[in-house]
Amino acid sequence: MTIAEKLDKLRIERGWSIYKMAAESGVNDRAIRNWFNKGNEPSLSALQSVCQAFNITMEELFAEEDNNDMILTVETKEFARKYKLLDKVQKRAVNTVIDSYLMKEY
Repeated sequence: MTIAEKLDKLRIERGWSIYKMAAESGVNDRAIRNWFNKGNEPSLSALQSVCQAFNITMEELFAEEDNNDMILTVETKEFARKYKLLDKVQKRAVNTVIDSYLMKEY
């Protein structure tokens, strides 16, 4: 997957239009469109701005994808780090809370 494809995937996952991505990152929407449509490569400063808007690091953007085809954000990694510190009973409680929220969405 190219960097442009990864950025487009992140944009779509968040439900952002190109205009929203431009507004959040401060990168010109024409430049972003050119990444997706013309294969232009983003500059380093543009990548940094977009990563900040997506709340991911450059390392996360360039990382190889895992089997789940998911890029983990800094917050997700921090949650996982904290979760690992919990004992079995605490993990069960956290899972119950998460499950209750997920069931409300369906």
